[in-house]
Amino acid sequence: MENEMEVLYTAISWMERIGIQLICSIATIIIAKILLRVIKKVLTKVEQKYEKFTPLMLGFLIKLIQVLIWILAILVVLGFWGINLTPVIAGLGVTGVVLGFALQESISSIFSGMMLAINQPFGIGDYVDIGSTSGTVKAMDIMSVTLRTPDNKKITMSNKIVWSQVIVN
Repeated sequence: MENEMEVLYTAISWMERIGIQLICSIATIIIAKILLRVIKKVLTKVEQKYEKFTPLMLGFLIKLIQVLIWILAILVVLGFWGINLTPVIAGLGVTGVVLGFALQESISSIFSGMMLAINQPFGIGDYVDIGSTSGTVKAMDIMSVTLRTPDNKKITMSNKIVWSQVIVN
């Protein structure tokens, strides 16, 4: 009888611990979602208030913050479940170095896109000369600029190439 009671107490203790971990994990996810909504609203208001803060910058900043918050939330949830985070964080560091080397060109285009968004040498609808290419800017995003030439050709250029060329607006 005593052994059965001990098993029952152990089972109840285990269920309580799992329940608390589950509640904390769900609460962390909910807090992350709420935090992302609030940050998005604040950044949207900032974008509307300041003309230097472009929709391109807004989109990039929101994506960056989303990734960082979700990584942090996942690490917190893993901590609730008793997973040792030291190897996970070390693995993220190694993964970051490997991805950094693998994605050099993409990362360069992203940072060039940020510089284009901050300095705003041209906008959508402007007719520009970028190096030896001329056309009307039809689209801009964090990775590329799309031009439409006078003979109706669509040219998509990496932001890295655009930023490294002479830009005449």
